Amino acid sequence: MQGAIASHLVKRGVSFASKCLKHKQDGHNQAANVDKWIQIQNTPSPAQDMAQRFKTPGAVITLGLTALVFIILGAALEYSIRFVATNLAIVENTEDSGRIALTSNEPDAPLSKTALLDDFDGEEQKLPIGEFVPSKPITSKLRTTFKHLHSVGGFRSRFRGLGMAIFYQLALIVFTALFNVFFAALGPVGMWMASTAAAVVSCNIHAAWTHATIAAPSSKSFFQRFLARKVACQMIMPTLRLQTTIGLMHASVVGSGYLAVAAFNASKAPHWVSANLAFLPVATGILTGLLLVIPSYIALIRTEASLMPEDMTAIVPFDRTFGGRMLVQSDTCGRRYFQTCTVRGAWTLFSRDTYKRVLKMQVRFVAIIFALTVVFTGIFMTEAYVISGGKEELNKLWVQFQATRQ
Repeated sequence: MQGAIASHLVKRGVSFASKCLKHKQDGHNQAANVDKWIQIQNTPSPAQDMAQRFKTPGAVITLGLTALVFIILGAALEYSIRFVATNLAIVENTEDSGRIALTSNEPDAPLSKTALLDDFDGEEQKLPIGEFVPSKPITSKLRTTFKHLHSVGGFRSRFRGLGMAIFYQLALIVFTALFNVFFAALGPVGMWMASTAAAVVSCNIHAAWTHATIAAPSSKSFFQRFLARKVACQMIMPTLRLQTTIGLMHASVVGSGYLAVAAFNASKAPHWVSANLAFLPVATGILTGLLLVIPSYIALIRTEASLMPEDMTAIVPFDRTFGGRMLVQSDTCGRRYFQTCTVRGAWTLFSRDTYKRVLKMQVRFVAIIFALTVVFTGIFMTEAYVISGGKEELNKLWVQFQATRQ
């Protein structure tokens, strides 16, 4: 009897001890699971870890400096090519290329060989500046244009008139904001009217900017470069023409874009055929730019150059009348003057050679900016690859992206 009781007590004790041990082990497991869950929650996902990597000071400074260099280089190239070099190409006189001035007050040279040899001292004889116009225009190439600019004022000559350009842009912003108060209710048309009115009011500043880019260095002060009010009035119609053509270009691009979308939605043709409709706005913008905007811009710059004060000279071969084309501009009330203020009239103010040189400038600028963008895109991608941690981290991010899609 006593043996049975003792055996039962031992079994109960062993059972109780095993239950206690099991409960303790379960508690440890539960605590471990809780700790593991907390650790999982606190562990960032690959996407979160990637975002944190790009928020570090080193990553922000590296990418920020690269972006800043890209913006500065792009802006410098745009100003030096689109404005300085292009303005010089517009005003350069090429109609008398290759001619040498033969007029002289000196008597005819003797025909005797001895006298000619006596006059020659063995040194290279140079023609005076201004007596010879090169057979090729200075602005026929970017290399020769910048070389000529450097000979005038060094590297800084690439940014001639930059101060006046900044002043013009600030004035344009202020006047546009003021006129928007009156025309904002008209929507996009009101925005165009506000920008056009601002450009007309600021046309004297734009002329001073043009003169600063093409004229020889001068000791005139900032405000002495502006034209008299009566003279500046001659730029109102050319400015209106340019702003009108810009508005027409924007309207044609937007309108053709809507037409392309509508045609794409209604088309039953294959998608690769319908997708070509996306090029319609691009083609429309290029066509209106070539036929309307560029001629109007050339005409405006030539009008401003012809009004340049007599005591200022251009740094390229320059004829104020541009072969007699600008003589009608002096009569602001004549019928022919208003005829020249049309787009058709703008085409009569420059030669085909001038248009080709200006167009080549724009094409080269686009090609240079495209190449610069490709180079800096590669730099950005390389920096992003290094900051992200390399191939393994990118693979983790890709796996997570695929999991979210499923």
